[in-house]
Amino acid sequence: MPRYWWVNHNQTARQEIGGNYLWSPKKESSGARSQFYDNMREADPGDLVLSYSEQAVRFVGRVADFAYTARKPEEFGLVGLNWSQMGWLLPVFWTAVSPPVRPKAIAAEIAHLLPAKYSPLRASGDGNQKVYLAEIDQDLFNAITTRTTFDSVVLRKGGANSLIFEVGKELMDDAVERAIVKDMTLADTERESIIKARRGQGTFRANVNAIEGECRLTGITNPLLLRASHIKPWHLCETSAERLDGMNGLLLTPDADHLFDR
Repeated sequence: MPRYWWVNHNQTARQEIGGNYLWSPKKESSGARSQFYDNMREADPGDLVLSYSEQAVRFVGRVADFAYTARKPEEFGLVGLNWSQMGWLLPVFWTAVSPPVRPKAIAAEIAHLLPAKYSPLRASGDGNQKVYLAEIDQDLFNAITTRTTFDSVVLRKGGANSLIFEVGKELMDDAVERAIVKDMTLADTERESIIKARRGQGTFRANVNAIEGECRLTGITNPLLLRASHIKPWHLCETSAERLDGMNGLLLTPDADHLFDR
């Protein structure tokens, strides 16, 4: 059975709906844990999410994949300047509801359905400002969705065979590569080595080869069948040295590399 979630994302709704994801920091700016950010790791593929922004539920989403570590999306721009640059990205396939549902207009009818703890709404029907992703029960989800319509077939199928993880990773790699290309503090040869390392090639591959002799999972030793895979993902590395470090790599067969990446 799916679980049900509610996201309050006024500042980032346009970017997250358009990109089919949710993104949050991993902790509060103070360093404290947040249940609303921890929930990003609790959501499972197939769970359903209500999107609340501008005082209304405007979209319903289906979680398409597990959350993974990702940099704050470039498209957020100046939004969340105090947020950390690293966080959780949860792939969600969204579809619009019509008409939007305003909880404030039905506050008396849904007040008893709100969670006793970590509620996304106040009893008045207004959104709780500090809440991001909150778990709700099916009754509250139904109380909202029975007042509107959406394409349930598209929602059910959307992201069912998701490539969102691969697409998202590629976009993050692209953003980092653009920054490297523009970095005039790097020599041309160093810049080329770092970019080749993105695909497990060049200096990085040679550095991994010097340490690893076989696929850690299958034991295969034929170099033609092995990939140099980053342990800490290429786009998450903080320095050029990290991206080229052989100790930050494993030799893996393509299938093992794919599983390890996930």
